[in-house]
Amino acid sequence: MRLAQHHVVGLLAAVGLVLLPGCTPPRRHDLSDHFTQRLLALEVALDRVAAAASAPSPDRDSLRLAYASARRAFKLAEPLIEEVFPPLGFLLNNRSVDGDHDEAPPPPEGWTTTGFPALEPPIFGGDAVTGDSSLAAVARHTRGLVAWGRQRIPAIRLDDSVAHAALRHGIARLGTLGIAGYDAAPVGDVSQDVRAVLEGLDGLAVHLHDGQQPAFRRALGVGLALTSSPSGDPGIDPLAFIVSVIRPAAAAVDASRRAKALPQPADRGIWRGRAASPYDAGAFDSAGFAAGYALTDERRAAAVGARLFVDPRLSADGRRHCATCHDPAQFFTDGRARGRPRPGTAVTLRNTPTLHNVALHGAWFADARVTTLEDQIAEVLTSPAEMGTSLDAIVDRLRRDSTMTRAFAEAFALPPAEAVSPVTVRHALGAHLRTLTALETPVDAAWRGDTTALRAEARLGFRLFMGKARCATCHFAPLFSGVVPPLFREAEVEVIGVPDAASGPGGRRLSADAGREAVDGLPHHRGAFRTTPLRGVGVTAPYFHNGSFASLDAVIEFYDAGGGAGRGLVVPNQTLPKDSLHLTRDERHALVEFLHALTPFSHRSSRPAMRETPTSTRRAL
Repeated sequence: MRLAQHHVVGLLAAVGLVLLPGCTPPRRHDLSDHFTQRLLALEVALDRVAAAASAPSPDRDSLRLAYASARRAFKLAEPLIEEVFPPLGFLLNNRSVDGDHDEAPPPPEGWTTTGFPALEPPIFGGDAVTGDSSLAAVARHTRGLVAWGRQRIPAIRLDDSVAHAALRHGIARLGTLGIAGYDAAPVGDVSQDVRAVLEGLDGLAVHLHDGQQPAFRRALGVGLALTSSPSGDPGIDPLAFIVSVIRPAAAAVDASRRAKALPQPADRGIWRGRAASPYDAGAFDSAGFAAGYALTDERRAAAVGARLFVDPRLSADGRRHCATCHDPAQFFTDGRARGRPRPGTAVTLRNTPTLHNVALHGAWFADARVTTLEDQIAEVLTSPAEMGTSLDAIVDRLRRDSTMTRAFAEAFALPPAEAVSPVTVRHALGAHLRTLTALETPVDAAWRGDTTALRAEARLGFRLFMGKARCATCHFAPLFSGVVPPLFREAEVEVIGVPDAASGPGGRRLSADAGREAVDGLPHHRGAFRTTPLRGVGVTAPYFHNGSFASLDAVIEFYDAGGGAGRGLVVPNQTLPKDSLHLTRDERHALVEFLHALTPFSHRSSRPAMRETPTSTRRAL
């Protein structure tokens, strides 16, 4: 439910949400003092929420205005909170508290819920607001957590390196999660959160090199203008925001870091430290999720892996190889609803996913049961329904081939007698799969400045994807997968209520596949599956873990209806909101056009895709 417009305007005037980059040069401040003041302001705002909730007959508008003030105070402090105290950021703004996301189990009995997701249901629910001591207690407990963080600031060294890291991650968070409304409050106005974050980032501009401050603040000023759209405008234009705000601001921060001779950010996930923003060319390291033994120069290993990929000796009976199911001519899928198991195995396989960009998934298999590509390879090779063999048996077969033994020895700089091993087989296949990384699509070209790359309909689809349709709250830009920005270290799973394949897209039976629950035993993960990466989705039908949807049009209609629960299936743990998105026919078509624009150029025209062959040397074999 939205705040009345005059209340919002009044609140903004009262708290002074004004950002005028370039009008007044920022003055240097001590980062510790600045952070302390930000947290103190948040404490004061939460005290107001507690006071409003404690009134005998709380005024709903007053309570919501107090909440909005606290929310803005949090967003002002968010870049530093997330950089300095990530657990505090989780407690203050974790959306799994109210079931919007399922990355944490339900709170244990006796645990006090905290943060904005815990405050929102009673404040924005449809029931009448009454004096609620529990709501006040949540506000006071949340305030206590903020005070805990503030009291620890003096013991932490906060310098320019911290400020630059907070800016780097804050800009990336804003350009991926923020403009998509990932954690937006029930007031439904993403722009207010975005404006507050812009002001919070502007408050750190004083720590940039003097020569970079004007460009940085100009970019933030453009962001402010883009969030001041007329009433009725369908949210923030994500393409304009990425091109005119995120990438220029990130470039200024990176240039400032280099001018100040600060260290390059460490490659802690798959987002490379040398890339200013996740939207830059070459931003992602396809070796970022590799097993420790696979972090070497992989060009020679990849060449061996390419030979293994089509070698039938990788299967027990010599009748299939990797390309049997992952056909390069079909974007490395098989075009079937479900994979075809080996003869004689009574196993029902899931839909065969594409191998394009497989190195960037963060978790593998539909139930996310392994966390490295090398482990995924080993499981496929030993699965009775897939390759049906063992790594030792594969090694024995390959060692009998002197040509292959020499290739392994040259690739891994090992004596021939040691070159072929379970480790090097996994490494070689993984190295080959990492060469299948293809991140050059019309969408990428558009946010890097090619205004002709996206047709108007696809651009509208991008706006819907990041806004009204809420696709980007699970399929996170810019990878459009479940790998969570801005650190890009782990992948999410979701419960959307996919129907049984036999009953079709409009079916009335829920898929019986337990999904993630069969891996971790958590009831709230019943029917949970890894969020499907969407790059190349236009050429990888059919869809979902059981191949129950034959077209993207059917997929969009399913989401528009609110998933399985929205169609009347009983899915008590569904993480997808069950309410309809109310998309028009034209909007659904625009979304499909955008999804087709995520197909690499190599599969759209003669223009080659840019492939990134990993060159990481962080650890020897």
